[in-house]
Amino acid sequence: MKKIFCLVILTLCGRLLAQNQQQLIFGATTNLPGATLVFETASNYITDSGFCFPTVSGSVQDPNLNFDPSVFPYSGYYYNCVQVFNALPATADNGGPVNGAAALGTVIQMRLLSVAGPAGASFAFWEGNSDGTFGTNLTWSVPVPSSGDTNLIAITQAANTSTNDPYGLIQNRVFGFTKPGRYKLTWELVDTSTNGPGGKPMDTNSAPFALYYQADCTISGITSQSGVTQLTFDAPYYGSYQPDNSQSSQLIYEIQQTAQLGTNTIWSTVLNPQNGYLKIKGDDYLHTNTVPTVGATRFYRLYYYDPNAGG
Repeated sequence: MKKIFCLVILTLCGRLLAQNQQQLIFGATTNLPGATLVFETASNYITDSGFCFPTVSGSVQDPNLNFDPSVFPYSGYYYNCVQVFNALPATADNGGPVNGAAALGTVIQMRLLSVAGPAGASFAFWEGNSDGTFGTNLTWSVPVPSSGDTNLIAITQAANTSTNDPYGLIQNRVFGFTKPGRYKLTWELVDTSTNGPGGKPMDTNSAPFALYYQADCTISGITSQSGVTQLTFDAPYYGSYQPDNSQSSQLIYEIQQTAQLGTNTIWSTVLNPQNGYLKIKGDDYLHTNTVPTVGATRFYRLYYYDPNAGG
């Protein structure tokens, strides 16, 4: 019986690129009371798309955050700070009305339903400060895995009134994860207003949706059968770590293998069945590669490098 081991490198340095902000846009099926809330850009980000939100190790401080390094709030976490939460506007004051906006009086929030990922980890959320800067005090956290969660993230910025615009455009929120690996967060959109008939919400909940997040560089799945091995991993698009933001580049990922581990271990890049080297450019997507299963025992690792840094 063949033995297959997964070995990964856990020392990824870099930062999330500011230009790679992800726009999570929310609205409703109509602008009339009783509509269903909708994740408008779901096709770009839900797990079925293969997209995986990247993170940066809290041991690497992004210079754009301007925190005192001695009290960096995300130390001990792999964090993501470039998501933008956007509810479509229904009034001219906020650039609307826009097709897809929810009804006036709607208060959209995102409710956490469950978290899957490395056992014993934690998923944490930091709300941004009222002045638009990054928050330094942990807002809430949940264990991994967990289900039946009820934690909320506000999307609408206005207060709960019968004429409030459901609009929201909120940046500088931070998600954090305490262990390397791939996480699956399941959410739903809820209307927490009391402006509908009988003091109930204006709109009904969205369908649940799930998002992937990748903490560090790991092989997240490995199976073997019929002489081939399938390796699944996420390839975050990280840039070179440049304090002055002067340069960035895609990382290159390779699956490497060896027959045994030791002080003189020699790793080689695996070939696919067509004898081509498996080299994947970082793109923030999930990849599954099939390679020949060779020998009775095989160790694999996910290797990455910055081509602009010379390997």
